[in-house]
Amino acid sequence: MTERIEAAWHRRRDDPDGALELAQLERDEADAAGDQHRLGRALTVIGACHIVRNDFPAAMQALVAARAPLADAPTADVARLDAETGYLDVLLGDLGAGTQRLMAALAGYEQVGDRRGQAATLNRIGVAFTDRGDLDQAQDAYERSLALRDGDDALARAGAHNNLGKVATARGDHEAALAHLDAARAGFEAVGERRGLGMALHNTAAVHQQLGRTERASELLRESIRLYDGVGHTHGACEARTRLGQLLAADAPDEAHALVSQAAADAARLGLDGEAAGAAQALVELHERRGELGQALAEHKRLRAIEQRRFDERSEQLLRSMQVRFQVEQLERDSVTDPLTGLLNRRGLARALERAHALVREDDRPLSVVLLDLDDFKAVNDRFSHSAGDEVLRRIGELLRTRARRGDACARFGGEEFVVLLPDCDLTAARRIAEELRATIRDHDWAAVVPGGTVTCSAGVAAIHAGTDDHALLVAADAALHAAKRSGKDRVV
Repeated sequence: MTERIEAAWHRRRDDPDGALELAQLERDEADAAGDQHRLGRALTVIGACHIVRNDFPAAMQALVAARAPLADAPTADVARLDAETGYLDVLLGDLGAGTQRLMAALAGYEQVGDRRGQAATLNRIGVAFTDRGDLDQAQDAYERSLALRDGDDALARAGAHNNLGKVATARGDHEAALAHLDAARAGFEAVGERRGLGMALHNTAAVHQQLGRTERASELLRESIRLYDGVGHTHGACEARTRLGQLLAADAPDEAHALVSQAAADAARLGLDGEAAGAAQALVELHERRGELGQALAEHKRLRAIEQRRFDERSEQLLRSMQVRFQVEQLERDSVTDPLTGLLNRRGLARALERAHALVREDDRPLSVVLLDLDDFKAVNDRFSHSAGDEVLRRIGELLRTRARRGDACARFGGEEFVVLLPDCDLTAARRIAEELRATIRDHDWAAVVPGGTVTCSAGVAAIHAGTDDHALLVAADAALHAAKRSGKDRVV
């Protein structure tokens, strides 16, 4: 990663606009230079900046565009892309897809030993599980995230404690909640993070409210509002004012009404529909308590309008998320698929071989490969046309697909060469499968494609053991294929 893109990545939260400008410069230079990995990294950071800026359509566009350039990039780059894409899905309400993508990111960060990446991704996984109401999984993710945070990473540790406090509050475990929130407050104070401190106090107030300690909860909420206002965190301030207004409804109705009305006005001004809905519901209750039924009805109608708008927006966002996921999956398929035959291309084969070889190394399971080459294929092109040759290749792809076992991987290796990867298959069984494939190709009805002609193939078969590398397996299969060609073609060696 270049210094510029690294700087943009680290600035994205505190200065998303400045980070975005740096990342866009990096994107333009990488595109002009034809450097695909650099381009993909820049697009990932652009997407991350747009997420911070709450510009989700722009984030989608950038992250989808990053997928193809990073198709064969280092694991760390793909993990970062998966983490941002998964988090965007979570924000859009597609929790299933988001969690799946975040899990893939976590696996990537674990593979390269990136503890910070693991911790940040686990925190996001915790958010997804919290939104799904799965508090056990959320707590596990947050605890794992906290365990990975280094002692000098006080801000991140404070954030993890804050999240664990919220989970404990939802469980009704007040003692654990207060312990985590005290740790969060101390951490935020130590690094001068006023917004985080406001959140910790706000969440602590919620615990005291559950315990019936209204006076203490009110004190904490007033302090959190002061902190939120000081850093311009209107979202948090609206929630805190609404909560405080509800607490004061019985003893100080005028102040309560003023607090919630300000929350409603601020939320409406900034388009914060979630906070606006919460304030409208609180105003309905306040007006009903004061016997102002006409005003309560007006607020109720406003609440219904906000809820309808939120439903429509969530539906649209979910549809966009589904479209983005489809685009991402299509790009991934295209990057590893041969367009003519629909089989894996060499990149896809390399990935399949890496996965299969991992099982060989871990469990000493057998792995074999069949390398097929069509005999005298140039004559088919010369005699019947290149269109006929393409049709032969398409049919070979279909024959291999239909004959493959579950778990096998079929690929076009290049030109008229094909590979069938056979996990859990020793050399004897692989030879038998190769003979069946050779006979299937020879006996296929080729009359419509090559009238008066036929198509045959030669095959080389090789097997791998735990001490053999991927390249050696294909080299051995290629040597066997050449032996089959030399000994007369249309045969297996």
